[in-house]
Amino acid sequence: MDLIHYNPYRTAGVYSNATTKEIQKNKSKITSYANIGKDLRFGTDFNFLRVLKRDTPTADKAFAQLQQNQDKLKHSLFWFINSGSFDSTALEYLENGNKEKAIEIWKKVTDGKEVTAKNFSYFSNLGTLNLASSFLSEIQVGIAAKVKLIESGNFPLFAQLVTDDTYLIDQKLQSKQFIDEILLQFQQKYSGSEAISLFSLCNGSIQKYLTGKLAEEPLHFINNKIETTKRKRKLDEKESYQYGLLLYRTTKTTITELKKIIGVNDLRFKSSADSLSKEILQCGIDYFQEYKAITDPSTKSLELIKYAGFMAVGSQIKERIHDNKKTIEDWAQTAAIQEEIKFITTELSEFQNKTDTTNNAQQLIHNCKPKLLTIKNKLGATDEFYLNISSAVANNAQGMLVAAVNSAQEKLGSSNSYDSKILIILKLKQILQEALAVSNSIGSLDMNPELRSRYNGNHSTLKSLASQIGDSGSPTPRPTPPPVRTTGRQNTGSNNSTKTVETFSANEGIPPFVYIIGVIILFLILANACS
Repeated sequence: MDLIHYNPYRTAGVYSNATTKEIQKNKSKITSYANIGKDLRFGTDFNFLRVLKRDTPTADKAFAQLQQNQDKLKHSLFWFINSGSFDSTALEYLENGNKEKAIEIWKKVTDGKEVTAKNFSYFSNLGTLNLASSFLSEIQVGIAAKVKLIESGNFPLFAQLVTDDTYLIDQKLQSKQFIDEILLQFQQKYSGSEAISLFSLCNGSIQKYLTGKLAEEPLHFINNKIETTKRKRKLDEKESYQYGLLLYRTTKTTITELKKIIGVNDLRFKSSADSLSKEILQCGIDYFQEYKAITDPSTKSLELIKYAGFMAVGSQIKERIHDNKKTIEDWAQTAAIQEEIKFITTELSEFQNKTDTTNNAQQLIHNCKPKLLTIKNKLGATDEFYLNISSAVANNAQGMLVAAVNSAQEKLGSSNSYDSKILIILKLKQILQEALAVSNSIGSLDMNPELRSRYNGNHSTLKSLASQIGDSGSPTPRPTPPPVRTTGRQNTGSNNSTKTVETFSANEGIPPFVYIIGVIILFLILANACS
């Protein structure tokens, strides 16, 4: 520790409770020797310390640091004091190179004891000796001894020995200053979280100040990086990916270090981590929004969203990450079939305003089937998104088919003349033939299980109607219609005999033409993708 190896008291060749007269005497000696190019040695140049050269600049600096009381007190905490017989004996051993014997003497009068008016100097000296060590465990003991001294009621006695009667000390401030000096000394050797271990033998108040002190720099660093990234992103959204990636790479070590210092439950850590996560997420969103109309930006956007997830702590930001991730993943899944989706969506939209005819229903199938085949080849026959689109086409065509057949049946039921009934029956027969052909086309489309079941029921009903009217859809009509469920009766002749006709519905009470199953809704979602 440089504060010990190059302590101004050591340069002056005195202990920290030396009088002003003693200090001035040594100053004169050092200056004289320096002027003739000779190096002066003192008993305080212990053999466990680094070699010190007392040239004029070094001496001038050292003596300047021993002018003010606050400086004297600061440097005395990192040097030895000679106060009492035990100190004299132990320091004599140190001067003679017997460090182990000096430690034995001071440990004997400090182990298991509190700081008193008689032993406070022993705590200080043993602490200094341990601080000069290169072993972590001994440094920890040294720091604990110094903190115990500073916080004790007898620290003012120590201060009086190294300053003068006019100097008033603030023990809490002195404790913080001591911690600051230790951190400064070891900042190159230990990271912030590792530095905490140096104070592992100290009390809770020291730990609280320490973590707060160590957290200041990473908190400031992270906040500064977030604000810089935010400013750049708003000026040039095209570079959002690069800004987000740089933010993640430059802060991931710091945020990890902060977590080790103050813990994951600390509000400062949560706030910092979530703010970092939000900005990385926003970079991913902005990049996606900027490029989605001209290319596929999903890979890079999802990469940033993944990094944002690494940082996130709070449930709110985690939920936002999840939602945006799913939206972009859905978009990416359909990125290769955007043209096909747009075509089918337009077809379905225009289909809603067309007249209910079998020809229009057939035309919808004819137009959409090649596009559906392309989507099927790219996504797979069992893909949920593909099945929903295909089901939407099938359901709309089936709805119009139902409406066309039911309309023809209603005309039959509302006719009062025999001749008109014959004409309507012939027309209904033609419509049923066409409807069966369209229904077969619908059946060739892939559908989700629910719609397939509904289609099968409607197709069977349609064949039953064709059978009743004298045409089952096969080349040879059945002469006798099979029994069917009676859903309505209409007079078919003057002899008051009845003709049974059956109506059917595509969706059991749900109006047709409202089923563009998620396709248009999906496009509305993707058009506003990412929040």
